[in-house]
Amino acid sequence: MKIFVIAPKVPMRLKDLLPTKDAYIIAVDQAVSELNALAIKYHLAVGDFDSLVDMTKIHSDILKLNPIKDESDTYKAIEIAYTKSDDVTLLGGLAGPRIDHLYANLLLLQRFPNLTIMDEHNKIEIKPKGIYAYKKNAYNYISLFAIEDTIITLEGTKYLLDHYLIKKDNPIGLSNEIEDEATIHIHEGLLLVIQSKD
Repeated sequence: MKIFVIAPKVPMRLKDLLPTKDAYIIAVDQAVSELNALAIKYHLAVGDFDSLVDMTKIHSDILKLNPIKDESDTYKAIEIAYTKSDDVTLLGGLAGPRIDHLYANLLLLQRFPNLTIMDEHNKIEIKPKGIYAYKKNAYNYISLFAIEDTIITLEGTKYLLDHYLIKKDNPIGLSNEIEDEATIHIHEGLLLVIQSKD
């Protein structure tokens, strides 16, 4: 089962990112209001709801969290999602005034295997050792950053790499361009892959 966790800031073109059917949707805290406004059905609402004035506006099952907690509402929602499936995508959580929440959400990629984070401009994943193909499709750019020191070979892009050691503090993988289909061979390490479009 495919699960989408939708968190603030909710992507502007959310409906374009969601399948038309057969997906389980979890709304995180104030995302409830935006999903209601877009008439998007959700199955579970998770959060402390400190910013939601009227709890009767929640049209699903509810998991109300204590506002004094160690994990974020988004973390808890993704944790619940992984008890139901290992096919989980976080929509949102990448924009807004709070960069601390953005960073916390990016850390979730290391905690939860196979998690993908998306908004209308970006698709973000972490990939272990292996070979991966990325077609250009809707994304013009691909950026690669080492979570740990990583050796990669990169083909099918404007700038190529051959058994290159990317150190954790090296941003050399920023903003490459996919020609038609890029192939990333991760020989060793762990790589943050960000597909982007303007």
